[in-house]
Parts: sequence; structure tokens; C-alpha cells
Amino acid sequence: MPLSPFYFTMNLVTSKRYITETLARAKSPCVLSSFGKDSQLLLHLVREQRKDIPVYFFGDSLPTFAKQFIIDESLTVLNYAPADRYLVPNGEGLALVDEYSLGRVRIPMLSEVVQGENCVHGVSETRTPYFNFAHDVVFWGYGQM
Repeated sequence: MPLSPFYFTMNLVTSKRYITETLARAKSPCVLSSFGKDSQLLLHLVREQRKDIPVYFFGDSLPTFAKQFIIDESLTVLNYAPADRYLVPNGEGLALVDEYSLGRVRIPMLSEVVQGENCVHGVSETRTPYFNFAHDVVFWGYGQM
């Protein structure tokens, strides 16, 4: 069911207010971004109020459009290797789980594994078991697959 313009407008206003209130209390905020449409919307809303906010990208490589977006918007984007990487069953297929260290906490990032000839799983053996994540607030948007 499509969202009505009224619902979307109210939702956007509420989101902006939440971001404003959260940034007012934050000492060291950051944004996690996949550079997908939901993440880019969140990044845009946060950067309307705080241009200098650091951005973290968790993944092996950035899409070309994301690289250009980073240049165009003069973003500071940080990236480091996962603490662990493994496969788990996902229906009839598999999902790749990359666990990233955010200080003492590990956050799993899931990716669907698509069968094909260009599979690169396991290429990088580099790991970051502990990353001193010095942020007190993390903005993280996600969409449904």
C-alpha cells in the first residue's frame, strides 16, 4: 500500500525532530551508511543539521555512484575490516554475516549470497577483532530487502 503524502510528511517531520533532539544530546555522533536509498535519506537528514558528521561504511567495496557521492558531498567516510565473517543458511541459499566491532559490541551485517561466477566471498582474510568506536550516538537507516 503506498503511503499517503500526509503520512509521509508527518513521518518526515517526526524524523527530523528526533534527529534534532538526538544531535542536541550527542557528544560524538556518527552515521552508518550502506549508501542505499534509505541510508542516503538518513544521511541527508542528519547532514542538514551537522555537515561534519563522520560516516562509516561496512563492506568490501563501494559502488561507483557512492564513491562519486562521497566526493561531491565532501564526506569523511571510514571503513575497517569485520571482526568475523561466516555463512549461515538463508532459506534455500546462504547469507554472509560480517560482524563488525563497535567497541565491546559486535553488530552483524547480513548480505544475501547470490549464486554465480563472480563470487568473491572469502577474498579478504583481514579482520579487526576490536575497534575503539568512540561514538555515543549512531544513526543507522535500513530498508527491507
